[in-house]
This record gives sequence, structure tokens and C-alpha cells, in this order.
Amino acid sequence: MAKIKVRILFYIRNNKINVYEYKNCKFESIQDCGEDEIEYSENFMNWFKGAIAYLKGMQELDYLIITDNSVELDFSDFDIANESFWNKGKIREFNTAKLTNQGLVLRNIANREYYRFNVGRNSLEYTVIFCDKNVNRNLQEKKEVKKDKGVKLPKKEDKLNLACKSQVDKNIKLKKEEDNPKRQPVELNEEIAATQNVVLNKDINITEYYKRKLKKEEEERNKMKSNF
Repeated sequence: MAKIKVRILFYIRNNKINVYEYKNCKFESIQDCGEDEIEYSENFMNWFKGAIAYLKGMQELDYLIITDNSVELDFSDFDIANESFWNKGKIREFNTAKLTNQGLVLRNIANREYYRFNVGRNSLEYTVIFCDKNVNRNLQEKKEVKKDKGVKLPKKEDKLNLACKSQVDKNIKLKKEEDNPKRQPVELNEEIAATQNVVLNKDINITEYYKRKLKKEEEERNKMKSNF
């Protein structure tokens, strides 16, 4: 069996709460001892549960909160509607009926403007909170994405500092290599060996060259003798 929806609007400012039930297309004030405005206390939610004769398992709460954030309400003992009927049209209806078209700016939990009406010098600014878990989750995700959006680029000064640090690191590395006593003999031996090989190869090439030259000259002399 479908649960009965109880549609409630909480209007909160300065630790005082007005509670309205939306029924028969009207906002009906839920009073405490004949008073519309109720001072918040730790017993408030217990009072509210009794005031609407809430039956867990048979009813679900479809609420909207317009608040200055002076009070935080706990709905853990209630079954909450997954989809809410509250929207800008209903807020405008409430504003006309109960706030006499007061200048009003409402921001959602992501601190983005959700509703504005008749904004002027004495306009009121509040936070609007929906019972719809999907709406609140989506708004919270957008808030977190906005906070983390973009890649933080290094400042010009940071880039210069990084470049200087890189050059300093290179200079330190070169200095360490120059001062390393174990590395120098190896490099010198390699250079000496390379030089010796070059010289040796050069001597071999010169000897072969003269051998070929002498052989050629001898061949030419023998040829001339044979002609005579």
C-alpha cells in the first residue's frame, strides 16, 4: 500500500520556526499552544511528530525548508519521500500567501541562486533545502565539482624558481662529478688508450704506405731494365 504523503514547509529564522502543512491547495499553520511561531528546542522534532500525528510505515514526509541556517532539523525518525512536489511555483505561492510578497532570494545547498522575487532594499536571503535525496545529492556533487574544477597552474614566480632550481641541481651534479677522485683515473686511462690506438694505427698505415711505394718503384726499375 502506498504511503500517505505529508507535505510540510518549515520557515526558519533566528531559532524560531513556522510550520505549514500544504493541504487542499492551502498553507495551513501548525500551531503550538495557539502560537504560529515556535521557539526551537531539543524537543521540537518530538513535538512536530505528535502535532502531525505521524505514523511511521504509513506516512512519508515531503518537506521543504526555507532557513537562515540558525537551526538544523533531524529527520532520521521519519520516512522521507524520494521525489518531492515542491518547486518554484509552490515557493511563489507560499511567498504570496504567508510572506505578503516579501522580497526574497533563496540559494540551494550548492550556494547557487534558486529563486528570487521582488528583490529590493529589504529583501531577505535564505537557504532552501529539499527533502528529495536525489536533488540534494546532485547539488552537493555540483558544488564539489565546482570547487575542484580546473587545474592550478604555477605562477610566473614559481616557474622561475623551478627553472633556477633545475639549473642549480645540474651545476651541483657536474661539480660532484668533477670532484669524484674515483672517476678521473678511469677517464684519463680511457683517453690515453684512445690516443695510443690512434697513434698505433697511424704508424701502421705509414709503414704499409712506404712498403707499397718501394715495391712499385722496384717494379718500375725492373720493367725499364727489361726494355733495354
